[in-house]
Amino acid sequence: MYSNPEVSAPMDLVTGFRAMSVVAVSVFWVSVAVILGIFWHKFRPDTHVTMAKN
Repeated sequence: MYSNPEVSAPMDLVTGFRAMSVVAVSVFWVSVAVILGIFWHKFRPDTHVTMAKN
């Protein structure tokens, strides 16, 4: 079986990386949600378009 290698990096560096990673992933998903929300509001796929009958 594989075992985890010994980590020689300082723990404050690892903690800082984890915190910045959470911030970056959160900013990414919030921006994706905002962009998709803008497109949803602009194109209105939830409304039904009916054509007028002559």
